[in-house]
Amino acid sequence: MASDDRMGYMAVVAVSCGMALVSLQLHKRLTSEFMKKVELSIGGKRPKKKVRFADGRGRASHRQTRRKTERARA
Repeated sequence: MASDDRMGYMAVVAVSCGMALVSLQLHKRLTSEFMKKVELSIGGKRPKKKVRFADGRGRASHRQTRRKTERARA
């Protein structure tokens, strides 16, 4: 009977520790997002914009098309 009670207590402790860790991670995430919004509203750092090319292949393709146009003009 005593070992059954111990197993029950261990299960309760394990579940409550798991819930505490999940709530801690959630709290950290919400705080981080809130701080980002506050910084933006105050006029702090702005998020960097990603540069995307129209063809989606990156800079190498841009150089290749530039070479082709230069050759066509010559």
